[in-house]
Amino acid sequence: MKKSDIEKYRQVLVAKLEQHLGSAKRKVRAATARIDSRAIDDIAQAENDRELLSRGAASDNKVAAAIARAIARIDHGTYGICLGCEEEMPKKRLDAVPWAALCVPCKDQEGNGKK
Repeated sequence: MKKSDIEKYRQVLVAKLEQHLGSAKRKVRAATARIDSRAIDDIAQAENDRELLSRGAASDNKVAAAIARAIARIDHGTYGICLGCEEEMPKKRLDAVPWAALCVPCKDQEGNGKK
């Protein structure tokens, strides 16, 4: 992969990470404000909201971690190489999901429990 392509992906990944983390912070602030402003008789609903927020945060963290790992692969010179088959991933795959660690065939195999 050309250096210019790698730098383009780095910029996309850093922007996505910043966007993702900013969005996660806004969600937490909004949900926390809703929970804190409830009357005492809304405790059950508040607990439900906390659970949903916790699940959402776990999902947000998972994506943020995947993006950070992709940036680390750029730093180590392995970005764009499938972690499954060790072949270069098609540019189309990285354009669609810049933080992808697996090519589509390996991702499909992983989803089917074959890897």
